[in-house]
Amino acid sequence: MIGTCELTAEMLARKLEQGGVIPAGAGRVPEPGGDRPWFVALVLGSAGWVAGLCVLTYRKKVTDVDTGEVLREADHQLSEHTGHGSDKPGRRLA
Repeated sequence: MIGTCELTAEMLARKLEQGGVIPAGAGRVPEPGGDRPWFVALVLGSAGWVAGLCVLTYRKKVTDVDTGEVLREADHQLSEHTGHGSDKPGRRLA
């Protein structure tokens, strides 16, 4: 096999710290557990992918319950969704 590399959880944590993705000393990364049933691993993996997609895009559709008329629809990248909620000027947390 060409180009094989075993990546441990500790190696991954160091790389993420070096890249500024996680703070230094964020804690030990847990090793993958082999004691959970396959269907639990499937559900957790699927939920992770769905959450990842939600981070990348922002979709909103507001409809009138009585008529079903679409009142507002938004579909864009999350990085473009600014100035709303706690990100409004004067309400920013950080």
